[in-house]
Amino acid sequence: MIKPLKILEIDYLKQQVEELIVQYKIKEFDFSKHENRKKIASGGFSFVYSIVFEGNLYALKCINNNMGCNAFKLLKREIKLLHNVNHPSVIKFYGISRAQIENAEEITFVLQLANGGNLRDHLAKKQQMGLYKIPWIELIQIAMNITSGLKYLHDNDIIHRDLHSKNILINDGNALISDFGNSQTLNDSFTLDGSVMIGIIPYIEPQCFIQETEVKRDNKSDIYSLGVLFWELTSGIPPFSKFRSNQYILSRCIAEGLRESIVRNTPLDYADLYKQCWSFEKSQRPTLDIILDELTKLQANKIEFITNIINEQWINKQWIKRYFLNRGGNIKGSNFVIGRTIVLGDNGVLKIDKIRQSIPIIYFPKRKNRIETEYNNVYIHIPVLTLHYECDATSEFIQDIREALNISDTTVKIKMLEEKFNSYGEYVAASMTIGGVITIKNWSEIDNACKSRLKAYLQLSIDHAKGLRLKNFENMPIDDLNMFVNSKSIQTAGDLYNWVRDLHNDNSKCLEIISYEKFKPTFKLLPEDLIQKIFEYSKVQYLDESELISKIRSQYDMTKGLEWITSSELPLCICDWVQDNLLQHGIILLRSKLGRAKKAALKFLKEPKITPINKITIILTQPKTHQETYLLENGIILKKEDRLELDKIPFTEHSSMFNIPFEDFTNSKRLSSNAIYCQIIFHTMKLSFDMSDVEYSQEFLNAVTSAHQDSESSKNLYKLFGNDYGQLLPRTFTLGGVLSKKYISNNQPIGFKTQQLDLIYNDSDAIQKIEQFLKKWNKEFNTSYFLNNEGDIIYRNKIGDWLNSLANNPKHWNIISSEDWMQIYNVSKQNTDIKDFYRERCEMENI
Repeated sequence: MIKPLKILEIDYLKQQVEELIVQYKIKEFDFSKHENRKKIASGGFSFVYSIVFEGNLYALKCINNNMGCNAFKLLKREIKLLHNVNHPSVIKFYGISRAQIENAEEITFVLQLANGGNLRDHLAKKQQMGLYKIPWIELIQIAMNITSGLKYLHDNDIIHRDLHSKNILINDGNALISDFGNSQTLNDSFTLDGSVMIGIIPYIEPQCFIQETEVKRDNKSDIYSLGVLFWELTSGIPPFSKFRSNQYILSRCIAEGLRESIVRNTPLDYADLYKQCWSFEKSQRPTLDIILDELTKLQANKIEFITNIINEQWINKQWIKRYFLNRGGNIKGSNFVIGRTIVLGDNGVLKIDKIRQSIPIIYFPKRKNRIETEYNNVYIHIPVLTLHYECDATSEFIQDIREALNISDTTVKIKMLEEKFNSYGEYVAASMTIGGVITIKNWSEIDNACKSRLKAYLQLSIDHAKGLRLKNFENMPIDDLNMFVNSKSIQTAGDLYNWVRDLHNDNSKCLEIISYEKFKPTFKLLPEDLIQKIFEYSKVQYLDESELISKIRSQYDMTKGLEWITSSELPLCICDWVQDNLLQHGIILLRSKLGRAKKAALKFLKEPKITPINKITIILTQPKTHQETYLLENGIILKKEDRLELDKIPFTEHSSMFNIPFEDFTNSKRLSSNAIYCQIIFHTMKLSFDMSDVEYSQEFLNAVTSAHQDSESSKNLYKLFGNDYGQLLPRTFTLGGVLSKKYISNNQPIGFKTQQLDLIYNDSDAIQKIEQFLKKWNKEFNTSYFLNNEGDIIYRNKIGDWLNSLANNPKHWNIISSEDWMQIYNVSKQNTDIKDFYRERCEMENI
């Protein structure tokens, strides 16, 4: 019996699929003993199961068997494209399985299981109370993941053609490009029928809706889709959601130039980037290299979150409900007790104002000879928002009061009115301030050192929330400060950082009412005829106070936080030194001087060990080699335990690639030095971080992983360590200042004898001894003036003033020496000769 033509075609396609499995040596999984198979997704062409096999999680992509020939065309296309794809931002293809699954073709794909679902669902989870909110760092990370994955595909001549938020999967917070059923190589031809659209309308370039004969989809088509995805990251909702019912009208509007509006508060550079991506003219769409460079720059943006109001009316109702804006209340002491019954409608005008200069207010117990336990707490109020609400009274409130006034018995009438106003409240709060409250218990028992640390961490947390400082020492225990927020104890500096950050990002879980600024008597909400009767039968009172501080009694005095916090002593300076000197950024061994990398490779989890020194060293020396000169000029102290040979540090060759002039340590340790140095070194303090107190940043680790897996890994690693993150990081720093003078000598350094004098700063004769030494050396070397760290001239008779000024101004201390070196490039290949490995890779890639 002759088979129908369609069946013959299916048989032929099946045979081709089987040949591809053999040709590409596709691994086959026997899932006969699998566990926990669960359906996790479905679409028009396929459905996906999660499965546990031999302790590992996989995703099974099953092609719907109702698709006939198309099922095997999809199988062919995906096998061809996926078998050789390997990138951290592209879904991993492990092989195939012939597991028997209902309604599926006998061949299924075995893929990486993404534990976070698709991007659209991931963004939907960030919507609460009608508000979408995503951390900026996460948004940029997802954008970079998608872009780098797409670049890898394009570099391998693969066009995706179906990029949208359901085809982007999330795994451990990172984005993966998936679903290659509609993809093609650049050499494939493709004709698009006007009645059949691949993908989802808003992500398709406008050319497809104009030409109804033939459209050539290329890599610029994917970049258009990428721009729409970038917009979706800021909005939290699919593009053109209002056009769901009429896709044809939407396609015509896109062809005529319709694009989504920029979401409020989106950084302009980011908006400009995605607008370029969705340009009508393909030639105006940027390359993926340009997009990646722009995203890298945008990482440094100081904003914390991107937000988008999806349902303003619903959000307003939530604010009204949470802060009882439609209820009245009664003033009892320092409290505003909310009434039991609603007095205002929920359809009024709500105005929410952000307090731009949020200055903490501190409430201390009033000083007495003997502090009572009840008043031994300190309260720190951090104002964030002001709420203003105006609305008409409810008809129920008006009717209740009218009925009470109509009671004939005067005594009963007065009593009823009293009960009604007690239930509804005598006042409504027309304006209030909300923010955070820190309670510090047993204030008198906390010593001055702890109080100073409290000021420092409070200031650091506020600065971090505003994007002015990095988050340092987050694992540092601060439970001895007896701090409580929302009835929970603050255990570490990280707890405080996170709470203040959430506070400034309007996290409703942290916000509470801290003061009432304006009250309005509820009787004034009534019609005029009822107000006149109220005066006859009710004891109406006007509030004398213009402000009511919630829960703060008269036994407390107010202090402005700015004045109190800025009196902080040493701990705040430590954080200034860390940030101002970029101690979390790696060292780059530039020619003649040290450079700091662009990005932070480390996090300091705890405060360093602080060792006061207060020592002055006067030295006259001639280094033997150029390498010793480099170490002296840059304050580099090397120890045997560092196991560091400067001429064998990787990622310092091929500097021409990035136009970075690295120091040539191979030759510098052979060349004799002809420089003589006279220095006055003031060692004020040493900071030391234990290995357990430092941690590589997640951004750095992700960058290393991504560089390893990229097709040009050696080039990327040279950029990573030679420019972005640096090669070395010290853990111990000596602070202070240096006065230095350099002389050029014609003599070999072998015969020069170093002269050195160490003095204690507090020695009353120190300045005199320095003067004597310098005058003695002045016979051979000019010691009448020196240069300080900033390059300013300091004359010999002003050295005492320089020392005293430096001693009294810790914020002016510089790093004068560094030691205990970490070789951060070892994070990438800990058990391999990394230099040889990457040199070989560079030679292979002709770098």
